Amino acid sequence: MHYKDLIKKYPRYLGFGFLHTFFSSIGQTFLIALFLPHVRQVFHQSEASMGSYYGMVTLASAITLFFTGPLIDKVNLRLYSVAVGLMVAVGCIGIVLAPNLGLVIVSLYLIRHGGQALMSHTAFTTMSRYFTIARGKALGIAGLGIAVGEAILPLLVALMIGRQGWRLSYVVLAGCSLLIFLPLSLFLVNRNDDIQHPHISQSDSPLHSNQVELNWGRRQLLSNSYFWLLVPLLIVPPCLGTGFFYFQAHIAKSKGWSPELFASCFLSYGISSAAMSFLSGPWVDRWGGTKLLPFTLLPMIGAILSLLFIDHIVAGHLFMVWLGLSFGAVGNVRSSMWAEVYGRLHLGSIKSFASMVMVFSTALAPPIGGWLIDRGYTIPQLLWGCIWIVVGATVLALVARPPRLEGELSVSRT
Repeated sequence: MHYKDLIKKYPRYLGFGFLHTFFSSIGQTFLIALFLPHVRQVFHQSEASMGSYYGMVTLASAITLFFTGPLIDKVNLRLYSVAVGLMVAVGCIGIVLAPNLGLVIVSLYLIRHGGQALMSHTAFTTMSRYFTIARGKALGIAGLGIAVGEAILPLLVALMIGRQGWRLSYVVLAGCSLLIFLPLSLFLVNRNDDIQHPHISQSDSPLHSNQVELNWGRRQLLSNSYFWLLVPLLIVPPCLGTGFFYFQAHIAKSKGWSPELFASCFLSYGISSAAMSFLSGPWVDRWGGTKLLPFTLLPMIGAILSLLFIDHIVAGHLFMVWLGLSFGAVGNVRSSMWAEVYGRLHLGSIKSFASMVMVFSTALAPPIGGWLIDRGYTIPQLLWGCIWIVVGATVLALVARPPRLEGELSVSRT
């Protein structure tokens, strides 16, 4: 089934995925990082301390995801989506009204957990579960929401903060969550749609695959070496991506660019990420996410080398283009891999556990990066370290072998 036919047949469901990934931008580091310098100044925090608090918030989100993620396997999808949207809105309003640092931290947690963790989890779990043969294309369309958000929101929010202040900007984001996200979410999946029920059968759908699935749970996931060999590759994109975006001001300063100039490069990131998200869909449907996953980090090496060897602002655009190609592919490929290897019965539980590990890794980047910078490590030194991390994670993924159904020669594609 081609993209055109898929969109024509399932416009609301695909729109639901796109909506959630786009609004997940509110909780992503690339947007929160624009607010943190102002929050840090108001509450008199150092760079290292703010990074530590941000890491604590992200760690708390990762731990909570262990419990909130599997709920998507059990509760109505519309209810789950509404709860996530309200969480983000409350967090945005909370940080505006917070009289002290403690309430700021709680509000940041709500924004991070509702946005970065649960909105993305909702989108990719829903697309992976409902679509089977056309899973890659469905994930590609949903993933465009992240790319579009990364392309347009950093510059728009930076300009809004500059003109209206950070508090009013968060009020606007809260209003968008309440007045745009919630109504659209309920419209795109109405109360009569099968997609809202976690265990609904898709046997009558032309997109259904009759191949047998492993349908493993968390215990079986953890008892097999495949998952553990993939862990480095799974955590590198969120961890390093968080580091790049969180310390974007430091990167810009090291290259002699203004923060606004570097922020303009996000448009290149969004375009390349969107293009790769779209292009990778048919590749996933043809070859499978399991086979493609080990190669998804290779463009990141080109991104880092661009910053290391080019001082002109073109390096910023090249960095974002290569990074967008890597991140645009890894989201779709990874989401498809979970369903291909482990099945759909416990998909929310499997994905939420993996997401917990990945979100936990994002909590490490700000405090570790801040500590290394405070210790005198330069941005080029840190970038070289990132290259070796990417190479090591790729090698481990290449030697990993997925589990197989008993009596089968290979893992079933679902």
